[in-house]
Amino acid sequence: MAAADLLVIVGEVILHRLAEMYWRNSFLQYTPVCRLLLFLVPTAVDCSVWFTVAFTFDRFVAISTQILKTKYCTERTAWLVLVSLCALLCSKNIPWPFAFHAYDVIVPNLPVGCVMSQLFYYLPPWVAFSWIEQLLTPVVPFCFIFLLKSYSSGQSGPQEPPCSHKWRESSGPGDCEPQAVHHFTPCNLEHIYDPLVIKSRLFHLLSKHRII
Repeated sequence: MAAADLLVIVGEVILHRLAEMYWRNSFLQYTPVCRLLLFLVPTAVDCSVWFTVAFTFDRFVAISTQILKTKYCTERTAWLVLVSLCALLCSKNIPWPFAFHAYDVIVPNLPVGCVMSQLFYYLPPWVAFSWIEQLLTPVVPFCFIFLLKSYSSGQSGPQEPPCSHKWRESSGPGDCEPQAVHHFTPCNLEHIYDPLVIKSRLFHLLSKHRII
């Protein structure tokens, strides 16, 4: 998760936004390079978002479903989920480089820059791809996280008895106050997940249509 967030910062902020403003004559402006970035950056954003969904589901299972917890909360399952998400999201973003073309040629066979093709806006396959892109990130993840958080928000660990025998002898009857003790153990995705720069991720999600 931290690696996906770091790739978003490096790819979207440094290699895309900053390069567009300050490094216009660098190799990053060559069409093959910016097409590669147009594949890697959306993939990093999608991985960051869907890893958050996987982590939220992981916590939901650990807190709410004790039966499924013993089967799902394993290191092998955690890595299988992450690798599967990476493969699916890489496949989903393959069309992005083909939606852009060069806007200039400085020397023979050396195209420069990436500009979105006009076909992207009215050709049915591209319109469908655009809708799927916007639904998968961030509409569907937001709904998943909202539902899982809403369902598990009321779940908590067992309550400690109001007057426990562990209280000191000097404590009077009025000193006994109920305390909630959470005894759940998160699944393995929590150890892989390391939240990093959430505000930056939201900014990148709002700038899905990009032109380098």
